[in-house]
Amino acid sequence: MDSNIVDSIVENIFHVFPSTYKKLLKTDLDEVEAGMSNLHFLIIRTLCSAGALPISEIGKRLMIPRPQMTHLIDQLITMDMVVRLPGTHDRRITNIDLTEKGRVTLDKCVQVLRQNIISKMQSLDEKELLELSGLLARLNEITSKIN
Repeated sequence: MDSNIVDSIVENIFHVFPSTYKKLLKTDLDEVEAGMSNLHFLIIRTLCSAGALPISEIGKRLMIPRPQMTHLIDQLITMDMVVRLPGTHDRRITNIDLTEKGRVTLDKCVQVLRQNIISKMQSLDEKELLELSGLLARLNEITSKIN
């Protein structure tokens, strides 16, 4: 493995992902639901795709520390987005699951984010959009191979 290539990849990751988040994904979700943050969105999106999970597993998947996860889950419970459920196999484990309001709110958040991204991409021409689409598809393929 060529260390120059790896160094270049690392530098690009440090630049591209924060820049992509800031320019395309950072959106005020408070208009969808009062108090809704991007971390809340990531949690309910994770629960929608994976089903009920323990707090520790959600935190692990999203790389959020346990104390912060507990606080975020408490906020989502107050907003009626999620509920705590007793574990089916181990009573010591509490699972977190989406409520119907959580599902509806997730759909609204996705629409707001989608419209925000579409709006911001208006400055790109057709060729740039096609190139970006292909690059993102390829990035998805390659990163799916990484453990």
